[in-house]
Amino acid sequence: MGADMSKLHSTFEEVTEWVIRALTEFAHNDYELVAVDANERSITHHIAKYLEKFVPTGFVVDCQVANFGFQSILQLIHVQ
Repeated sequence: MGADMSKLHSTFEEVTEWVIRALTEFAHNDYELVAVDANERSITHHIAKYLEKFVPTGFVVDCQVANFGFQSILQLIHVQ
C-alpha cells in the first residue's frame, strides 16, 4: 500500500500521503455523497474507510462527531 508496515513512527509527509490517497479514492468512488449533500457523518465515515487502507499496522483510524456542533473529526491513533 505504499506505507512501510514495519515502521511504528511516521513522518508528516507519510501521513499527508495517506490522507491525500484516501481523499483521492473518496473523490473517485463516493463523490455523489457530496453532490447530494449527504450527512457529514456519512462522508467522514467513508473517508475513514479509505484512510484505513493506507495506514500501517499499529495505527487505528477513529471517526468522531462532536455533539456541540456539526464538526466531524478523523483521528489517527498509534496503538502500541
